[in-house]
Amino acid sequence: MNQQKLDQVLGSLMEAWATRDVAADQCRFCNDRLDAPTDDPSERFCDDDCQIGWETVMDARIALGKRDMDQRGYD
Repeated sequence: MNQQKLDQVLGSLMEAWATRDVAADQCRFCNDRLDAPTDDPSERFCDDDCQIGWETVMDARIALGKRDMDQRGYD
């Protein structure tokens, strides 16, 4: 697989993982059950480490997306 295609596939997989459906009582990073369900996805983390881990994945997704767009000639 060429490098550009690989960036597209990885970016899509990371996006799908980060935006996957999780229950209102599940951590968005590790999928463990939360003590109380919440409708606010930004609060669906069982601890700070999981929130930081999820944000790290999103930072990587954004960086990979920018690289992909640059390679394809988008501004």
